[in-house]
Amino acid sequence: MNPAFEEVVASARTLPDPEKEELVRILISDLGEGLNASVLPAWIDEAESRYGAYLQGEMLASPISEAAARVRTRIST
Repeated sequence: MNPAFEEVVASARTLPDPEKEELVRILISDLGEGLNASVLPAWIDEAESRYGAYLQGEMLASPISEAAARVRTRIST
């Protein structure tokens, strides 16, 4: 992976949660320029809902390597 990317990720992980949320909104907005305008708010709502469930202990988190492996398995069949 690109060292600059890894540095940005490491820095982002040190941010307080409100700043992480704002960063996510900015990045999604940048990506969302080509998305249907009605889809973007739904993605943000879903992300916020899942994050809230995680904070409340209603949802467990997985390391990205495990989640990516599950996705690769699902799409390869």
